[in-house]
Amino acid sequence: MMKRLMILVAGMGLLGYSASGQSKKELIEYADQAYEKGNFASSAYFYHQVVTGGGDPRFDATYPYEVSSWSGGAPKKIDSTESESLSPSQMRYQHATHMLANSYRELRDYDNAKLWYEAALQMPDEEFEYARYWYATVLISLEQYSKAQNEIETFMTEIDEDDEFYQLAQNQ
Repeated sequence: MMKRLMILVAGMGLLGYSASGQSKKELIEYADQAYEKGNFASSAYFYHQVVTGGGDPRFDATYPYEVSSWSGGAPKKIDSTESESLSPSQMRYQHATHMLANSYRELRDYDNAKLWYEAALQMPDEEFEYARYWYATVLISLEQYSKAQNEIETFMTEIDEDDEFYQLAQNQ
């Protein structure tokens, strides 16, 4: 009887320990709330946890029956037609990558912003249609003018002329 009780208590302790961790979905919710409140340091921290601290969609325990292979290295470039068929964990990873870049830009941490915009631009998302423009502004802040000019020109081919960001890009 005592042995069963000890096993039960140990099992409950392990269950409580595993339930105390935060899922990537929760981390993104925290990060989104922090970003909306203008707390960009906190949002960068939480998005960074999702993207690098086990936030890779290939390891997302939320969808245990989702099968995907891991080849290592940089994130695979996602075609805009592919983005419609992304799994929820891949969409969270994509969202977190774009928002991490935005958070670093808002913090004026341009080196990190550049790094994460480069990753984000490999994962196009309609929600972040101005990512290339913001990437170009980061390059300007880093005094990488020729590369910034190329990004501005590419951005202007991707967006409507009536869009206010088109006008902003023209003035850069």
